[in-house]
Amino acid sequence: MSDEQTEQSGSIYSFGETNLAAERLRVLSEVFDPISEAFISESVRSPPQLALDLGCGPGFTTRLLSRIARPERTVGVDRSEAFLNRARASSAAREEYVAADVAVLPLQTMAIGAKPDLIYARFLASHLPEPEQVISGWAKELEAGGLLLIEEVDSISTEVAAFDEYLKIASEMLAYHGNELFIGPRLATTRWKDNLRVEVNRTSEVCPSTGQAARMFSMNLANWRHDPHVEATYTKDKVEVLTNELDGLSGFEETGRIIWRLRQISLRRHCVAI
Repeated sequence: MSDEQTEQSGSIYSFGETNLAAERLRVLSEVFDPISEAFISESVRSPPQLALDLGCGPGFTTRLLSRIARPERTVGVDRSEAFLNRARASSAAREEYVAADVAVLPLQTMAIGAKPDLIYARFLASHLPEPEQVISGWAKELEAGGLLLIEEVDSISTEVAAFDEYLKIASEMLAYHGNELFIGPRLATTRWKDNLRVEVNRTSEVCPSTGQAARMFSMNLANWRHDPHVEATYTKDKVEVLTNELDGLSGFEETGRIIWRLRQISLRRHCVAI
């Protein structure tokens, strides 16, 4: 199995588990944490006993969840030991990390020792097979009254040609592997099971600088440029030109040339009367 692509249990994470992938997630955290912080703060009304951060990577979202929701325990869950080792190296009090594939249901809560009353997942559904089914499965793990928070990409608009080209290739690659980059609208119209009540279903805008977007895209491209679909569809010269264009934009600090619209959904689990 290559560093560029991970495949397990029918799901594929195409964005890598390398040092470069971890650095991309740091920049991503820098860009998206403020809007996620507001979402978590508004949604979580009292400190949970146990919060799970699914697909935690190297722990940026886990630390965010722990700081904002203030649970008694915060557990990051990821199948990448490389990412988990990074997360553990900088973990704070009341933070733990467990290795598990979040696409495999039920979740391995036995390793955690309790049912969560808060589950959080950011930018994870795009990499899942049958995401609605998996998300519904996560909700079954919640305590009655528990909350599931999801943040996914609804759309990205840009006036930068290199960004458009990158997004086209990334979207095609994910679709080739049965995944979907712009999964937000699909989740927004999902009819969830009767025991799940939608409390929030909205979009929020994030406007990173041109340089931040270019750095995230360039680092990501370096991780998946050898994906079988990319190699079969695009020449090395084409990919190299795009890489150089993205690198050339990495120092630009102006905003407004690219806008993310983030779908934010909160689902409350309640008991259905018999």
